[in-house]
Formats: sequence, structure tokens, C-alpha cells
Amino acid sequence: MTEGTLFKALVAQRRWTYEGFHTQFKLTARELAEEERDPRVETLTVAVRTFRNWTSGQVKTLPQADQCRVLERLFNRPVEELFAKASDASTAAEPWESGLVLPSRSLEVVRAEPGQDLKGQLEMAARRAQRFAEFAEASGVGNNTIENIQFELQRLATDYTQKPLALILNDLIDVQNETFQYLEQRQRPEQARELYLLAAIGTGMLAKASHDLGDPRSAMTHARTAVICAENAAHDGMQGWIRGLQSMVAYWAGQHQTAIKYARMGQPFASRTAGTARIWLSSLEARACAALGDVEGTQSAILKAESAWDQTLPDDLDQYGGILTFTRPRQLYYAADALVWLPGEAVDSESAAGIALSAYEDAPATIRSFSDEAGTRTDLALGRLANGELEGAVDALGPVFDLPAERRINGIRTSMMHVHEALRGAAFRQVSGAADIREQIEDFCQTPAVAALPR
Repeated sequence: MTEGTLFKALVAQRRWTYEGFHTQFKLTARELAEEERDPRVETLTVAVRTFRNWTSGQVKTLPQADQCRVLERLFNRPVEELFAKASDASTAAEPWESGLVLPSRSLEVVRAEPGQDLKGQLEMAARRAQRFAEFAEASGVGNNTIENIQFELQRLATDYTQKPLALILNDLIDVQNETFQYLEQRQRPEQARELYLLAAIGTGMLAKASHDLGDPRSAMTHARTAVICAENAAHDGMQGWIRGLQSMVAYWAGQHQTAIKYARMGQPFASRTAGTARIWLSSLEARACAALGDVEGTQSAILKAESAWDQTLPDDLDQYGGILTFTRPRQLYYAADALVWLPGEAVDSESAAGIALSAYEDAPATIRSFSDEAGTRTDLALGRLANGELEGAVDALGPVFDLPAERRINGIRTSMMHVHEALRGAAFRQVSGAADIREQIEDFCQTPAVAALPR
């Protein structure tokens, strides 16, 4: 294991820098992990110092066992040969023609066997095609790789509003990790800017996921990283959206003054775009002001959000859809969510919640959101309770009680506890059936969405 190893010769033949080698190592590790169903392998990496040691011949012992498995697959050679002298290796270094990207290993063939799930086989083949495209662009991140990440984020943004987190969380983590890995390599400025935007989007969705699973600290950690990525992308809409996300996390954590601060911090960025992020920020401000009892501030922010629709045109962020766009039903829900806080506004809040619920029920499936619809129903229940209508409140909550555990995210459970608090008021202490509904809410909230995640 001295200088002039076969590993050094093969790396030189491929003209790989550390970045090129690291990309191929990670792709091979992912391929091996998927094939052997060993998630540990997918997380493997090689530090710059280790790579330099390997190419300089400063290797006294073989790499770790899992690294050896990846290296043997990558180069199709036993690892003992790779770190032996090139002249001592059993076969010479393979030819390498310049000007053409060739695979350094054989690519597996995906076959659909009789009786197997054809849809699953097609998805496997698509993932394999994507990996090959990434391999072919190993010298840098090309348009194809960026488009693949964009497509994945667009899918996840829509899925987020309609599917349980347990079904998409791993994909969210994967796309964030992939984007970070590309950014840790050298990229051309225009590619780096696009990747930073994609990293901000993916990390922002993970911030939302952390919040939904009741972990505001991790949510804010992701959000702060997303802010840095959005700044590096120089994307006003994204910077505004992330500040909105921070405002939302603070609001549900009971930090209403902080929620107002973040909502207002994001407005200058969002005001330089025509997208819906500015409507979201005004709606967030209205809700937080209402929680503090600021009637004038609430009404002003609601009107600001309403009037912004006249000047709104979907921007590139809105094109992702789902969680990344602020729809009309969501704006109506936020208005209702604000009004339930204000004293003497019971009739208005019930009416606003009813209008928002109707807007969701009439909306296309692609813009519906199970969490916001549940929040709208709790607002409707609160409005009815303020008018002394226990039976009407119970009717509004029926579909919320039917939500399975994996959909009982933090915001829904907190909203249900607001109803629980209203049912503890003097007006319902002696009302028949109120205690039963409180108990039902307590049972509902005992199983959060995080309990449904795979262990």
C-alpha cells in the first residue's frame, strides 16, 4: 500500500477531482443501499482528506468495510487490488477515452417478472434512469439534474397538503440531502443559485414537517438554514415565504409577538414580487395580532391581505403549488382563524369559517388541504360555541374526529384543544354532553402524528 496504487491510476484515468469522485461514490452508495436494502450504506461519504490520502498512497490500512463494498462496486475491482501498487494489480487500469462519459461499472438491468407490481417496477426503472442522468452530468450539475429536483419538490409540495407525513418524510429528507451534497461541491454561479433556491424549498418543507410533528426547535433550525439558502439564491419570494414559515411556527408555539415580527420581516421581500407569499404574510400578521387582542391590527392586516389579491400574479414559487402557494380558501381560513380570537366577533367568525369551509369543499382536489380544512372546522365549532350552539359545534367537528392518527399534526391538535378550552367555560359546565365532547377531544389529542411514523 505505497505510492502508485491502482486506485490513484483509475482516478487519474477518469480525470476525477474530489468532487467528481465524491459524486460517483455517493451515487454508487445509494444504488448499493437500494439493492441490498441497507440504509446505512446510503449515508456513507468520503472526506476530502481521506480522498487525498488514498490518491497519494498514504494508506496504511484498508478503508472501512462498508466503504470497501462501495469502492469495489464503483471500480469493479477487489479493494485489495485498488490499494496495491498499480504494477502489482492483477489487471491493468482499464482504457479511458477522452471526450466521452462512460460508466465505471456495469448498470443493473431492471426487469418486471410475471406477477410483480408493474407500477413499482416502472418507478424503479425511472429512479435508475435518473441516477444515470446524474452520472452523465458528473462533471457538474446540469439542467437535467436540476429539473429532476424541481419535479420532485413540486410533487412533494402538493403531496404535503394531501398525504400523511409518514408517506413523504423520507423523500423530503432525501431531496434535502441530495441538494446539500451538490452545493458542497463546486458549481457554476448560475447553477449554485438555482440549487440554493431548491435547498431553501426542501429545507423549508422540512421545517414545516418538524413543526407539524410538534418540534418547534428543529423547525426553527431548518428555517434558519432555509433563510441562508434563500439569501444565497437572491430570491425575494422565497425569503418572504421562509419568514412566513417562521411566523407560523412561532404562532403555534404561543409566541404571538414573535410571530408578528417574522410576518412583518418578510413583507418587504414579498412586496417585490407579485406572488401569493405577501398575502400569506399579511394573513399571518392578522392571526397573530388577533391572538394578542389587537382588534385594529387584525382588521388592518385582513384588509391588506384581501386587497392584495387584485395585484397578485402567480410567481415561480407559486408554480410549485401545494404548500408553496397561498390559495383563496387558505386566505379565508386564516381570516376566520383570526376572528375567533376577538371578543364580540362570534357571528363574524362563524360566518367567515363557513365561507372558508365552502370554498375548500368547492375547490379542485389539487388545492385542498386536510390540515387547513380541519382548522376551518375547529373555527366553525368555536364560532358556534360562542353562540351557545353545542350541537352545531359537534357537527362541525365530526370529520376532524375521523382523522387517522397519522394526520393529527400539531396545528390540528392545538386547534382542537382551543375547542376543549371553550367547552370548559362557564356557559357549558352544566350542559349535557359537553363533558363527553371534552373527553373525546382529549382522546383525539393523545395520539399525535409523530406516533404514526415508522420506527
